[in-house]
Amino acid sequence: MKFTRPRKKPLIALLVKRTVFFFFFANIFIILLYAVGTVQDFMENTQIILLRLLVITGLFLSIAAVYGSLLNVGFLFIKRQKQFFLGIIPYLLLIVFGVSVSAAASFLLVIIGGNIN
Repeated sequence: MKFTRPRKKPLIALLVKRTVFFFFFANIFIILLYAVGTVQDFMENTQIILLRLLVITGLFLSIAAVYGSLLNVGFLFIKRQKQFFLGIIPYLLLIVFGVSVSAAASFLLVIIGGNIN
């Protein structure tokens, strides 16, 4: 039985993918911290800081996912490999996730802004 090596991906594609995963897991962690803080009655300032971090990381996730999807489209045309076409779909889902998380956190910040002196 002959084994073949997997195709090498370009270094920039690997770096962008890992960056997107980092921002995705950072968003999940901050959402969990916010949920635990809501149940455990964290201070209001701490909750506001978590929401602001969520807005920032959500936007960074969206920007990195847009860059990753454009990179995959470019590699799809240059290298003519189907693996890059399947890589576009998760990036598109992560763009939607990042924008929606950022919008929801911004909405909560606007609502909370009326309750703070």
